[in-house]
This record gives sequence, structure tokens and C-alpha cells, in this order.
Amino acid sequence: MPTRAEVLEGLGGLAEVYPLRADATLLRLADVWMRVLGELEPGPFFAAVRQYERGDHRWFPTPGKIRALAVHHAPDTAQRRPDTPAGRYKTWEQDGGLGHGKPCPICDSVLAVDPATQRLTVRHDAQRHREAGVGYSGP
Repeated sequence: MPTRAEVLEGLGGLAEVYPLRADATLLRLADVWMRVLGELEPGPFFAAVRQYERGDHRWFPTPGKIRALAVHHAPDTAQRRPDTPAGRYKTWEQDGGLGHGKPCPICDSVLAVDPATQRLTVRHDAQRHREAGVGYSGP
């Protein structure tokens, strides 16, 4: 997890490029960002900040956007650690959780026949995955 100083460093760089709301301060934002960034390592955090800065965005990013970029581009960090939600999901997905009928560790959905397609699938709860900050494959 990035330290508060590292988060402030990332926020400072973003604030040089993107405007902040008039009532926002980097110190207040840092606390929220620390909560949202959760288990991210500093390396992926800074890589995501740099990627966002290089983009054609018009607004200051949300911490969830930076977290999503970091997790997406750092599959060997948070997504591989079994003590994180992303790691538990990745293990479930890759280690036969689907075939063994175990529920998704994020939303408790299980493999079942989809009435619309008549195919076996897991219908994940998108809201619970969003709240956990963990993507999923399938409907």
C-alpha cells in the first residue's frame, strides 16, 4: 500500500495537470485515496498515475479510476496475492472454482444454467464486484 506521502506525491503530480474542485485539498483527498487504494503496491500506483497523466483526460481522476488502472496493469501484484479480494477471485477463477461449483469469493454467485442462453455460466453481482474493486469475466 502506498504511504500517505506517496499518495500525496501522486496527487500533487495530478493536480499540476488537472484542476481540482475549489473546496478540495490534497491532504483531504489523500485520506480517501488511501482507503480506496487498499492493497495496491506503490509501483503500480505510480504507474497508473503516470498513465493517467499521459492520457487525454479533462478531469482530475477518481481514486477508483487510478486503482482500476493499477490493478489492470499490475496482474502480478494485488491480483496474485491470496490475501486480497482480487487475489481470491483470480485463484477461484484459475484453480477450478468454476468447475467445482464453489461460489465466487466476491459475490457468492455459482455456476448455473443461464435461462436465456441455456449455457453454463456464472452470473456475477456487478455491484458487489464494483464495491470490492474486482473485475470479473462473464455476464
